Amino acid sequence: MGAATGPGRLSRLLAVARAVSSGRRLRLGTLDAGGTETARTVTPLALGWRGDHWLLAAHCHLRRALRHFRADRILHARLARGRADERLLPSGLDAAFFSLVGYLRPGDPAPVLATVRLAPPLLDLAGALFPAALQERAGPALLLCHLRVTDLLALTQLVASLGPGAELLGPPPAVTRPGDERR
Repeated sequence: MGAATGPGRLSRLLAVARAVSSGRRLRLGTLDAGGTETARTVTPLALGWRGDHWLLAAHCHLRRALRHFRADRILHARLARGRADERLLPSGLDAAFFSLVGYLRPGDPAPVLATVRLAPPLLDLAGALFPAALQERAGPALLLCHLRVTDLLALTQLVASLGPGAELLGPPPAVTRPGDERR
């Protein structure tokens, strides 16, 4: 679900985020890279931004294994019977790390603090969209998500993919300390 997310694509992404947040299984219709459609039930584990698209890490009940699904290739997503089973969580999978690695990469320049403002319908899905963020209520219909970021362009694209309910407020202006000036 790249930057040109339409209402249908956004609604599918939100269905996936709701399932991640609530620990519910999903019934998906997906397209593979060759254009073949497959129906499957998955247990969503984590949602993250990679390159220019959203990626769902999930246990696929059809393949009985961890699989990654590009959200822009999801044709439909509906809640299915059953809850997430903790035994399906692969050892070492960290949903917060999976989410933030798209815009915060070890070894990149020092991170800056960025803030994303979320409004409905994204407000209640912040935990799935930004699980590593410090969240701050900014009124009854606004939520601020404070994030450490090394790749501001990736975060900008991620926020654009969420449509008008998300706005990047950006990192604060650079602060210089005495002695830091370049000569």
